[in-house]
Amino acid sequence: MSLTKQQMLDRAWAGIKAQGGKSVSGDGMSCRYQMGDQRCAVGHLFKGPVPPELINSNVPVQDAWSFLLDAGIIRTTRYTPNFKFLRELQEAHDGALNPMADINMDDLIHRFRSLATEWSLKFTP
Repeated sequence: MSLTKQQMLDRAWAGIKAQGGKSVSGDGMSCRYQMGDQRCAVGHLFKGPVPPELINSNVPVQDAWSFLLDAGIIRTTRYTPNFKFLRELQEAHDGALNPMADINMDDLIHRFRSLATEWSLKFTP
């Protein structure tokens, strides 16, 4: 069974909140599906391990689509609202100003709240 958009948002935020910020490369210049113990928003959608092909990777979500299908996270082709939502979820994570949350997570919260509002979802930081 695939995840609803609300479940995707909740799972992604719970993971980001638990790890204290977003997942970034060692040089802090780009995001990663998984970098060490840190995962990005879409990386948190995988219940088990992130597929090895995506570890330390920052490919666009469309390039990770087959892995999302195989994991049962989605069950449709990429030409659906889920595809647009996943791209926006990834952008909400990747575009946040602070690489890690030792300063604060205000920008991530703002971006996730805006995404939730756009898609008529609930968001509680």
